[in-house]
Amino acid sequence: KNKVDAMKLNEILEVQNAEVETRAEKARIQLADAEPALLAAQSSVRSIKKSQLDEIRALARPPPVVKTVLEAVTTMLGSNKPNWSDVRKAIAKTDFISTVVHFDTDNLDEKRIKVVQDILFSNGEMTIEQVNRASLACGPLYQWILSQIKFKNISRLVEPLREEMQSLQALCQENAEKKANCERLIKVSQENIARYKDEYASTIRQIEIIKAEMELVEARV
Repeated sequence: KNKVDAMKLNEILEVQNAEVETRAEKARIQLADAEPALLAAQSSVRSIKKSQLDEIRALARPPPVVKTVLEAVTTMLGSNKPNWSDVRKAIAKTDFISTVVHFDTDNLDEKRIKVVQDILFSNGEMTIEQVNRASLACGPLYQWILSQIKFKNISRLVEPLREEMQSLQALCQENAEKKANCERLIKVSQENIARYKDEYASTIRQIEIIKAEMELVEARV
């Protein structure tokens, strides 16, 4: 019975493990698609010239699209409710582009993503073409924001799947050990039964020999 139970549990775990692996593979494919877009966006940000940022910084009243994108960028980098003055200070820093390019996606949490999206889409969605028309510097930054958010959302799906798979694999290993132990006990039991049969047969033979000898003695008497 233990062997049958262990085998049934093992079959269930193998099915669950296969289902999780399928879901994880889909997420990994999505992640593999998202990563090149993120790398391309980072490369585009590197192409932004300091003169372009200086022109934006000189604007007292920037176009709404420019203001929106740069407020979203500085928010993603860690600012809380930045105004245009905060944005101008941020883009004036010599390491602004480097900070954007080397931004660690792990620093993004759901709360900050929501704040960034609220800023970006408060007046409806924008296309990359609209942003590029407003500013050639803001286009790559807008694409960078979208790529970062997409990459983070997909990678957030992968991690729990990886943990679930590890848990199932641990259960499979535990069950395999139980199954192996059951099989060992069954083997020992079978060996004992075989030994008992041999001993029983030997005992019967001894009894038969004794009975024959007794009958021989009685016949002589």
